[in-house]
Amino acid sequence: MDRLSGLIKMQKWQVDEKRRAIADLEGARLQLISQISGLDKDYENEKKLMGEQSIPVDFQAFSTHYKERRANLEKSVSEYDASIELERDALSELYQELKQYETVVERRKQREKDRLNKIEQNELDEIGLNIHRKNQLRS
Repeated sequence: MDRLSGLIKMQKWQVDEKRRAIADLEGARLQLISQISGLDKDYENEKKLMGEQSIPVDFQAFSTHYKERRANLEKSVSEYDASIELERDALSELYQELKQYETVVERRKQREKDRLNKIEQNELDEIGLNIHRKNQLRS
């Protein structure tokens, strides 16, 4: 039982670590999405300023840089999405293993409880039979 308890403890730790890793990845992903949003706002502000200025400025270079930067950020978000999905799959496997170990422990406990109940019932049956025999002898 001690080895199984150790396995359960280790498995719970691994599940917790995997959850933390997923949370870290999701946090980084949200930061990238925030950067995309900020980049979009900057682009819209720059576009608005370009319409208000009378001096021609090379908006095409800014626009090209914006598109490249946004594409890179979107690619990074996609990579994080893939990593998160892999981590979730791994977490699911770890969790299933943990549940299997816990089920084994519960079954062992139930078998031991049933065994003790059977012993107790046998003792009570024996006491009942002895009382019945004594009553039969008295009659």
